[in-house]
Amino acid sequence: MKKSLDLKETRSDLVSKLEDVHGKATSEKRELTKSEAKKVDTMISKIDDLDVNIKRAEKIESELRTAAAVSGGSVSQPKADKRYSIQNAINGYMNNNLSGIEKEYHDEAKRSNTITGVGIPTMVFGETRNNPQLTSNASGMIETQVGDWAGTLQNKTVLGDLATWMYGLSGDMKLPTLSGTTAGWGTEVANATDAASVIASTTLQPKKLSSYMDISKMLLAQTNNSVEGVIRDDMTNAIASVLEAAVLGADAGAGATPQGVFNAGTQAMAGAAASYANILEMQKDLETANADFGRLAYITTPGGRQILKQVVGQPTSGTDFAGQPVWYEDLIDGYMARSTGNCNDDGSGHPNGLVLGRWDDCVIGQFGNALDVVVDPYTKAISGEVRLVILSFWDVVYRRATSFQYTHIS
Repeated sequence: MKKSLDLKETRSDLVSKLEDVHGKATSEKRELTKSEAKKVDTMISKIDDLDVNIKRAEKIESELRTAAAVSGGSVSQPKADKRYSIQNAINGYMNNNLSGIEKEYHDEAKRSNTITGVGIPTMVFGETRNNPQLTSNASGMIETQVGDWAGTLQNKTVLGDLATWMYGLSGDMKLPTLSGTTAGWGTEVANATDAASVIASTTLQPKKLSSYMDISKMLLAQTNNSVEGVIRDDMTNAIASVLEAAVLGADAGAGATPQGVFNAGTQAMAGAAASYANILEMQKDLETANADFGRLAYITTPGGRQILKQVVGQPTSGTDFAGQPVWYEDLIDGYMARSTGNCNDDGSGHPNGLVLGRWDDCVIGQFGNALDVVVDPYTKAISGEVRLVILSFWDVVYRRATSFQYTHIS
Protein backbone atom coordinates (compact mmCIF):
# COMPACT_ATOMS: atom_id res chain seq x y z
CA MET A 1 0.00 0.00 0.00
CA LYS A 2 1.34 3.44 -0.93
CA LYS A 3 2.11 6.04 1.74
CA SER A 4 -0.08 9.11 1.98
CA LEU A 5 2.69 11.42 0.79
CA ASP A 6 3.31 9.31 -2.32
CA LEU A 7 -0.39 9.56 -3.09
CA LYS A 8 -0.30 13.32 -2.50
CA GLU A 9 2.62 13.69 -4.90
CA THR A 10 0.66 11.80 -7.56
CA ARG A 11 -2.34 14.04 -6.87
CA SER A 12 -0.15 17.15 -7.14
CA ASP A 13 1.15 16.01 -10.54
CA LEU A 14 -2.42 15.49 -11.77
CA VAL A 15 -3.47 18.91 -10.52
CA SER A 16 -0.50 20.47 -12.35
CA LYS A 17 -1.53 18.76 -15.59
CA LEU A 18 -5.11 19.87 -15.02
CA GLU A 19 -3.93 23.47 -14.59
CA ASP A 20 -1.90 23.21 -17.82
CA VAL A 21 -4.91 22.08 -19.87
CA HIS A 22 -7.20 24.68 -18.32
CA GLY A 23 -4.56 27.41 -18.64
CA LYS A 24 -4.02 26.69 -22.33
CA ALA A 25 -7.74 26.92 -23.11
CA THR A 26 -8.07 30.08 -21.02
CA SER A 27 -5.13 31.81 -22.72
CA GLU A 28 -6.59 30.97 -26.13
CA LYS A 29 -10.02 32.17 -24.99
CA ARG A 30 -11.86 29.01 -25.99
CA GLU A 31 -13.72 26.06 -24.54
CA LEU A 32 -12.04 22.69 -24.04
CA THR A 33 -11.88 20.44 -27.07
CA LYS A 34 -13.52 17.01 -26.88
CA SER A 35 -10.11 15.42 -26.41
CA GLU A 36 -9.18 17.90 -23.67
CA ALA A 37 -12.54 17.51 -21.93
CA LYS A 38 -12.14 13.73 -21.90
CA LYS A 39 -8.64 14.09 -20.49
CA VAL A 40 -9.88 16.53 -17.82
CA ASP A 41 -12.73 14.21 -16.80
CA THR A 42 -10.29 11.32 -16.45
CA MET A 43 -7.92 13.38 -14.29
CA ILE A 44 -10.74 14.66 -12.07
CA SER A 45 -11.94 11.09 -11.55
CA LYS A 46 -8.42 9.99 -10.60
CA ILE A 47 -8.07 12.94 -8.20
CA ASP A 48 -11.36 11.99 -6.51
CA ASP A 49 -10.11 8.40 -6.10
CA LEU A 50 -6.81 9.66 -4.74
CA ASP A 51 -8.60 11.83 -2.16
CA VAL A 52 -10.31 8.71 -0.80
CA ASN A 53 -7.06 6.73 -0.76
CA ILE A 54 -5.13 9.60 0.87
CA LYS A 55 -7.67 9.84 3.68
CA ARG A 56 -7.48 6.08 4.25
CA ALA A 57 -3.66 6.05 4.20
CA GLU A 58 -3.46 8.98 6.63
CA LYS A 59 -5.80 7.19 9.03
CA ILE A 60 -3.71 4.02 8.89
CA GLU A 61 -0.47 5.97 9.41
CA SER A 62 -2.00 7.86 12.34
CA GLU A 63 -3.04 4.62 14.02
CA LEU A 64 0.41 3.11 13.47
CA ARG A 65 2.11 6.18 14.94
CA THR A 66 -0.15 6.08 17.97
CA ALA A 67 0.45 2.37 18.54
CA ALA A 68 4.21 2.80 18.17
CA ALA A 69 4.34 5.78 20.54
CA VAL A 70 2.33 4.01 23.26
CA SER A 71 4.58 0.94 23.05
CA GLY A 72 7.75 3.06 23.03
CA GLY A 73 8.59 2.12 19.45
CA SER A 74 8.76 4.13 16.29
CA VAL A 75 7.33 4.09 12.81
CA SER A 76 8.88 5.49 9.66
CA GLN A 77 7.42 8.75 8.48
CA PRO A 78 6.67 9.94 4.94
CA LYS A 79 9.30 12.18 3.43
CA ALA A 80 8.52 15.70 2.47
CA ASP A 81 8.20 16.56 -1.23
CA LYS A 82 11.63 17.93 -2.24
CA ARG A 83 9.95 20.62 -4.30
CA TYR A 84 8.30 22.17 -1.23
CA SER A 85 9.73 25.46 0.05
CA ILE A 86 8.73 27.17 3.30
CA GLN A 87 10.22 30.35 1.87
CA ASN A 88 8.00 30.16 -1.22
CA ALA A 89 4.96 29.40 0.93
CA ILE A 90 5.52 32.50 3.07
CA ASN A 91 6.28 34.75 0.11
CA GLY A 92 3.32 33.40 -1.87
CA TYR A 93 0.89 33.85 0.99
CA MET A 94 2.21 37.34 1.79
CA ASN A 95 1.84 38.42 -1.84
CA ASN A 96 -1.49 36.67 -2.28
CA ASN A 97 -0.20 34.43 -5.09
CA LEU A 98 0.31 31.08 -3.38
CA SER A 99 0.70 28.46 -6.11
CA GLY A 100 2.23 25.13 -7.07
CA ILE A 101 3.14 22.49 -4.52
CA GLU A 102 2.95 25.05 -1.69
CA LYS A 103 -0.70 25.79 -2.53
CA GLU A 104 -1.43 22.09 -2.82
CA TYR A 105 -0.10 21.42 0.69
CA HIS A 106 -1.84 24.52 2.04
CA ASP A 107 -5.18 23.32 0.67
CA GLU A 108 -4.55 19.84 2.08
CA ALA A 109 -3.71 21.33 5.49
CA LYS A 110 -6.99 23.27 5.51
CA ARG A 111 -8.93 20.08 4.90
CA SER A 112 -7.64 18.39 8.04
CA ASN A 113 -6.53 21.25 10.34
CA THR A 114 -7.78 24.60 11.58
CA ILE A 115 -5.76 27.02 9.45
CA THR A 116 -6.12 30.82 9.48
CA GLY A 117 -2.80 31.68 7.81
CA VAL A 118 -0.66 29.52 5.54
CA GLY A 119 -0.62 25.80 6.28
CA ILE A 120 2.91 24.39 6.41
CA PRO A 121 3.14 20.58 6.70
CA THR A 122 5.06 19.45 9.77
CA MET A 123 6.89 16.78 7.77
CA VAL A 124 9.09 19.39 6.08
CA PHE A 125 10.65 20.18 9.46
CA GLY A 126 12.17 16.71 9.54
CA GLU A 127 14.09 17.23 6.32
CA THR A 128 17.70 18.33 5.94
CA ARG A 129 18.71 19.78 2.58
CA ASN A 130 22.41 20.22 1.99
CA ASN A 131 23.38 23.24 -0.07
CA PRO A 132 25.80 22.31 -2.88
CA GLN A 133 26.93 25.93 -3.16
CA LEU A 134 28.32 25.83 0.37
CA THR A 135 30.21 22.53 0.20
CA SER A 136 33.40 21.45 -1.49
CA ASN A 137 32.69 17.73 -1.95
CA ALA A 138 30.17 15.59 -3.76
CA SER A 139 28.37 14.52 -0.56
CA GLY A 140 27.13 18.07 -0.14
CA MET A 141 25.07 17.72 -3.31
CA ILE A 142 22.96 14.91 -1.86
CA GLU A 143 19.68 15.86 -0.20
CA THR A 144 19.31 13.95 3.05
CA GLN A 145 16.07 13.06 4.81
CA VAL A 146 16.25 12.70 8.59
CA GLY A 147 12.73 11.73 9.59
CA ASP A 148 9.67 13.36 11.08
CA TRP A 149 9.23 16.80 12.58
CA ALA A 150 8.86 15.47 16.12
CA GLY A 151 12.34 13.99 15.79
CA THR A 152 13.72 17.36 14.74
CA LEU A 153 11.94 19.06 17.62
CA GLN A 154 13.31 16.58 20.13
CA ASN A 155 16.88 17.46 19.24
CA LYS A 156 16.23 20.98 20.53
CA THR A 157 15.16 19.92 24.03
CA VAL A 158 16.59 18.00 26.99
CA LEU A 159 13.43 15.87 26.95
CA GLY A 160 13.97 14.73 23.38
CA ASP A 161 15.07 11.13 23.91
CA LEU A 162 13.38 10.80 27.31
CA ALA A 163 9.68 11.61 26.93
CA THR A 164 7.18 9.63 24.85
CA TRP A 165 6.18 11.61 21.76
CA MET A 166 2.90 11.21 19.89
CA TYR A 167 2.38 13.34 16.81
CA GLY A 168 -0.13 13.89 14.05
CA LEU A 169 -3.04 13.28 16.44
CA SER A 170 -6.48 14.17 15.09
CA GLY A 171 -8.56 14.15 18.28
CA ASP A 172 -8.51 13.59 22.04
CA MET A 173 -6.37 10.58 22.95
CA LYS A 174 -7.03 8.50 26.08
CA LEU A 175 -4.06 6.68 27.56
CA PRO A 176 -4.91 3.78 29.91
CA THR A 177 -2.97 3.40 33.15
CA LEU A 178 -3.03 0.09 35.05
CA SER A 179 -2.54 0.23 38.81
CA GLY A 180 -3.49 -1.56 42.00
CA THR A 181 -2.62 -5.06 40.77
CA THR A 182 -2.30 -7.64 43.57
CA ALA A 183 -2.15 -11.43 43.69
CA GLY A 184 -2.07 -14.10 46.37
CA TRP A 185 -1.43 -17.74 47.03
CA GLY A 186 -4.25 -20.25 47.47
CA THR A 187 -4.97 -23.94 47.69
CA GLU A 188 -5.63 -26.08 44.62
CA VAL A 189 -9.42 -25.71 44.84
CA ALA A 190 -9.60 -22.20 46.33
CA ASN A 191 -11.05 -19.26 44.39
CA ALA A 192 -8.52 -17.11 42.59
CA THR A 193 -7.49 -13.98 44.45
CA ASP A 194 -9.04 -10.81 43.07
CA ALA A 195 -6.24 -8.90 41.38
CA ALA A 196 -8.00 -5.62 42.27
CA SER A 197 -6.66 -4.00 39.12
CA VAL A 198 -7.74 -0.45 38.49
CA ILE A 199 -7.65 0.87 34.95
CA ALA A 200 -7.62 4.64 34.93
CA SER A 201 -6.93 6.93 32.00
CA THR A 202 -5.41 10.26 31.14
CA THR A 203 -6.40 12.21 28.07
CA LEU A 204 -4.38 14.29 25.64
CA GLN A 205 -6.44 17.27 24.49
CA PRO A 206 -5.18 19.94 22.09
CA LYS A 207 -4.01 23.22 23.61
CA LYS A 208 -2.89 26.07 21.36
CA LEU A 209 0.76 27.02 21.53
CA SER A 210 1.45 30.44 20.01
CA SER A 211 4.96 31.58 19.24
CA TYR A 212 6.38 34.09 16.83
CA MET A 213 9.55 35.02 15.02
CA ASP A 214 10.62 38.05 13.00
CA ILE A 215 12.53 37.56 9.75
CA SER A 216 13.80 40.19 7.35
CA LYS A 217 12.22 40.72 3.96
CA MET A 218 15.75 40.64 2.55
CA LEU A 219 16.18 37.10 3.87
CA LEU A 220 12.91 36.01 2.29
CA ALA A 221 14.06 37.45 -1.03
CA GLN A 222 17.16 35.24 -1.12
CA THR A 223 17.32 32.30 -3.52
CA ASN A 224 20.06 30.42 -1.64
CA ASN A 225 18.81 26.99 -0.52
CA SER A 226 20.36 27.41 2.92
CA VAL A 227 17.70 30.02 3.77
CA GLU A 228 15.21 27.13 4.03
CA GLY A 229 17.23 25.62 6.88
CA VAL A 230 17.52 28.94 8.71
CA ILE A 231 13.77 29.55 8.63
CA ARG A 232 12.92 25.96 9.52
CA ASP A 233 15.34 25.83 12.46
CA ASP A 234 14.18 29.16 13.86
CA MET A 235 10.53 28.08 13.68
CA THR A 236 11.36 24.80 15.41
CA ASN A 237 13.31 26.56 18.17
CA ALA A 238 10.50 29.04 18.73
CA ILE A 239 8.11 26.18 19.47
CA ALA A 240 10.50 23.86 21.32
CA SER A 241 11.53 26.30 24.05
CA VAL A 242 7.93 27.23 24.92
CA LEU A 243 6.80 23.60 24.90
CA GLU A 244 9.60 22.37 27.14
CA ALA A 245 9.09 25.25 29.60
CA ALA A 246 5.49 24.06 30.00
CA VAL A 247 6.49 20.42 30.57
CA LEU A 248 9.17 21.38 33.10
CA GLY A 249 6.95 24.00 34.75
CA ALA A 250 4.47 24.00 37.62
CA ASP A 251 1.20 24.99 35.93
CA ALA A 252 -1.86 23.09 37.14
CA GLY A 253 -3.04 22.51 33.57
CA ALA A 254 -6.55 23.80 34.24
CA GLY A 255 -6.32 26.58 31.66
CA ALA A 256 -4.60 27.04 28.31
CA THR A 257 -1.18 25.81 29.47
CA PRO A 258 -0.47 22.07 29.79
CA GLN A 259 0.17 20.69 33.26
CA GLY A 260 3.79 20.89 34.38
CA VAL A 261 5.72 18.06 36.01
CA PHE A 262 6.22 20.12 39.18
CA ASN A 263 2.46 20.05 39.61
CA ALA A 264 1.66 16.60 38.26
CA GLY A 265 4.48 14.74 39.99
CA THR A 266 5.02 13.80 43.63
CA GLN A 267 6.90 16.12 45.95
CA ALA A 268 9.66 14.01 47.45
CA MET A 269 10.47 16.63 50.06
CA ALA A 270 10.07 20.32 50.81
CA GLY A 271 12.62 22.72 49.38
CA ALA A 272 15.96 22.45 51.11
CA ALA A 273 19.68 22.95 50.76
CA ALA A 274 21.03 20.36 48.35
CA SER A 275 22.53 17.28 49.97
CA TYR A 276 23.52 13.75 49.06
CA ALA A 277 20.91 12.47 51.51
CA ASN A 278 18.17 14.28 49.57
CA ILE A 279 19.37 12.73 46.31
CA LEU A 280 19.17 9.26 47.86
CA GLU A 281 15.71 10.03 49.26
CA MET A 282 14.39 10.82 45.77
CA GLN A 283 15.80 7.55 44.47
CA LYS A 284 14.22 5.62 47.33
CA ASP A 285 10.82 7.22 46.71
CA LEU A 286 10.98 6.36 43.00
CA GLU A 287 11.93 2.75 43.77
CA THR A 288 9.18 2.47 46.40
CA ALA A 289 6.69 3.54 43.72
CA ASN A 290 8.03 0.74 41.45
CA ALA A 291 8.98 3.34 38.85
CA ASP A 292 12.76 2.94 38.93
CA PHE A 293 13.06 1.61 35.37
CA GLY A 294 12.62 2.92 31.86
CA ARG A 295 14.12 6.23 30.74
CA LEU A 296 15.31 7.63 34.07
CA ALA A 297 16.96 11.03 34.50
CA TYR A 298 17.36 14.00 36.81
CA ILE A 299 16.53 17.40 35.32
CA THR A 300 17.22 20.72 37.01
CA THR A 301 18.02 24.37 36.31
CA PRO A 302 21.51 25.64 35.38
CA GLY A 303 21.68 26.97 38.95
CA GLY A 304 20.78 23.55 40.31
CA ARG A 305 23.53 22.00 38.23
CA GLN A 306 26.02 24.49 39.63
CA ILE A 307 24.96 23.67 43.20
CA LEU A 308 25.08 19.89 42.75
CA LYS A 309 28.56 20.09 41.28
CA GLN A 310 29.67 21.48 44.66
CA VAL A 311 27.92 18.83 46.81
CA VAL A 312 30.09 15.85 47.73
CA GLY A 313 28.47 12.54 46.82
CA GLN A 314 29.90 9.26 48.14
CA PRO A 315 32.03 10.41 51.10
CA THR A 316 33.46 7.02 52.12
CA SER A 317 37.21 7.07 51.71
CA GLY A 318 38.80 4.27 49.77
CA THR A 319 35.86 3.87 47.38
CA ASP A 320 35.98 4.58 43.65
CA PHE A 321 33.76 7.66 43.97
CA ALA A 322 35.10 9.09 47.23
CA GLY A 323 35.09 12.88 47.25
CA GLN A 324 33.43 13.21 43.85
CA PRO A 325 30.57 15.70 43.46
CA VAL A 326 26.96 14.49 43.24
CA TRP A 327 26.87 15.78 39.64
CA TYR A 328 29.75 14.11 37.87
CA GLU A 329 30.18 13.65 34.11
CA ASP A 330 26.49 14.43 33.50
CA LEU A 331 25.41 11.78 35.99
CA ILE A 332 23.87 12.17 39.43
CA ASP A 333 24.82 9.14 41.50
CA GLY A 334 24.73 6.99 38.36
CA TYR A 335 21.51 8.45 36.90
CA MET A 336 21.49 10.58 33.73
CA ALA A 337 21.47 14.29 34.58
CA ARG A 338 20.48 17.27 32.43
CA SER A 339 19.95 20.97 33.01
CA THR A 340 18.00 23.63 31.14
CA GLY A 341 16.79 27.17 31.66
CA ASN A 342 13.31 25.84 30.88
CA CYS A 343 13.18 23.97 34.19
CA ASN A 344 11.00 25.42 36.98
CA ASP A 345 12.56 28.19 39.08
CA ASP A 346 9.93 29.22 41.63
CA GLY A 347 11.78 32.22 43.01
CA SER A 348 11.54 30.99 46.61
CA GLY A 349 14.33 30.51 49.12
CA HIS A 350 15.07 27.19 47.41
CA PRO A 351 14.35 28.15 43.80
CA ASN A 352 15.98 25.50 41.64
CA GLY A 353 13.60 22.76 40.59
CA LEU A 354 14.99 19.22 40.61
CA VAL A 355 13.03 16.22 39.37
CA LEU A 356 13.96 12.56 39.10
CA GLY A 357 11.60 10.96 36.63
CA ARG A 358 10.75 7.92 34.62
CA TRP A 359 10.33 10.11 31.56
CA ASP A 360 8.67 7.59 29.26
CA ASP A 361 5.62 8.17 31.52
CA CYS A 362 5.61 11.78 30.28
CA VAL A 363 3.60 11.73 27.04
CA ILE A 364 3.80 14.77 24.77
CA GLY A 365 1.17 14.91 22.05
CA GLN A 366 1.16 17.08 18.94
CA PHE A 367 -2.11 17.53 17.06
CA GLY A 368 -2.56 17.95 13.33
CA ASN A 369 -0.19 17.45 10.43
CA ALA A 370 0.43 21.12 9.65
CA LEU A 371 1.41 24.36 11.34
CA ASP A 372 -0.82 27.41 11.04
CA VAL A 373 1.52 30.30 10.21
CA VAL A 374 -0.01 33.78 10.17
CA VAL A 375 2.15 36.08 8.02
CA ASP A 376 2.11 39.64 9.35
CA PRO A 377 4.03 42.10 7.11
CA TYR A 378 2.80 45.21 8.97
CA THR A 379 3.80 45.04 12.67
CA LYS A 380 7.54 45.21 11.90
CA ALA A 381 7.28 46.99 8.55
CA ILE A 382 9.33 49.98 9.73
CA SER A 383 12.36 47.72 10.28
CA GLY A 384 11.87 45.77 7.06
CA GLU A 385 10.80 42.58 8.81
CA VAL A 386 7.92 40.14 8.54
CA ARG A 387 6.43 38.65 11.71
CA LEU A 388 5.41 35.01 11.58
CA VAL A 389 2.91 33.98 14.25
CA ILE A 390 3.19 30.20 14.52
CA LEU A 391 0.19 28.30 15.89
CA SER A 392 0.43 24.64 16.83
CA PHE A 393 -1.51 22.35 19.18
CA TRP A 394 -0.02 20.26 21.99
CA ASP A 395 -0.76 18.60 25.28
CA VAL A 396 1.20 16.78 27.97
CA VAL A 397 0.07 14.05 30.34
CA TYR A 398 1.87 12.13 33.07
CA ARG A 399 0.70 8.53 33.24
CA ARG A 400 1.67 8.07 36.91
CA ALA A 401 2.29 10.87 39.40
CA THR A 402 4.73 8.73 41.39
CA SER A 403 6.97 8.34 38.33
CA PHE A 404 8.20 11.90 38.95
CA GLN A 405 9.77 12.77 42.31
CA TYR A 406 10.59 16.46 42.66
CA THR A 407 11.90 19.04 45.08
CA HIS A 408 13.56 22.48 45.01
CA ILE A 409 17.13 23.03 46.09
CA SER A 410 19.45 25.85 46.96
